[in-house]
Amino acid sequence: MTGQNNPTGNKVVLAIDGSEHAMTAMRFIQNLQFPKTCVISIIAVLIPRNAQYHATLAALLEQTTDALKIKGFVVEDHLLTGYPAEQIIKFTQDNNPTLLVLGAKGLRGTLRILLGGVAQQVVNYAHCPVLLIRAPHAEAKKVLIVTDGSEHSEYVLSQLENCPLPSESQVTAMHVLPPEMTSEMLIRSWPYGLDTLPHIVTTEVEETMAKRAMEEEKAGYDLLNKTVKELAARGITANSILVRGDAATEIINYADENNIDLIIAGSRGLSQVQSLFLGSVSSKLTHYANCSVLILKKPIQED
Repeated sequence: MTGQNNPTGNKVVLAIDGSEHAMTAMRFIQNLQFPKTCVISIIAVLIPRNAQYHATLAALLEQTTDALKIKGFVVEDHLLTGYPAEQIIKFTQDNNPTLLVLGAKGLRGTLRILLGGVAQQVVNYAHCPVLLIRAPHAEAKKVLIVTDGSEHSEYVLSQLENCPLPSESQVTAMHVLPPEMTSEMLIRSWPYGLDTLPHIVTTEVEETMAKRAMEEEKAGYDLLNKTVKELAARGITANSILVRGDAATEIINYADENNIDLIIAGSRGLSQVQSLFLGSVSSKLTHYANCSVLILKKPIQED
């Protein structure tokens, strides 16, 4: 399609397949505060062996385009052919969008275009912010922003304009401290051997561990206060929460218990080799969270 003028620089790619999550993604975009000059590129991918669904996908693209145009957006549509993850990633590389939006799970019926595994591949390899939408979360009423003080968290705050939240969104900043070291944990971690006696935890050691825990908590609160101030400078009012434990587990549990609609987190960009190592917090969030997740990745620095 012919390109459109885009003076604001906002370029959003929406990948669709007709699934419930993809349709929710379209509604989610409608509820964000994008300027009407934002260009939205809607893409659908036809797998070569499913050529009989060409007309169905074309009709789906037309319906989605019309729905977003009614809202006043500048819309383009693209019907691609190939394998979903590969084509979606290539499209983002060629068009450099400020945000990629897709359903966390895809159609498991006739079209079989996007499955959860494809969404995970896109998150791993796409070098742009990725917003994974899970039905029924069509709005960002309650938002959880995860921060750990790293450069990736700083990048998250600087890039929030790529996903402009509604003014009425309730925003919480969260920082997760590592599990507190206890005497029992220290003893279990002490190396045993023929020449090594079990370590006895002295009062001095216990006081040192308690002091370290207090220092971690102070640093955590300082980080959250800084984050809240930085969000306020961007026009976002937020409260904060500090917890301890496994980061992904604590984030997901909090989101479930507090009916969070959207989790926002940072992630380092991954190369193909690096992405083979799964288990990072962002990977766990995209896989296990029961709400929508926005992953903002700092671009990989080329050597």
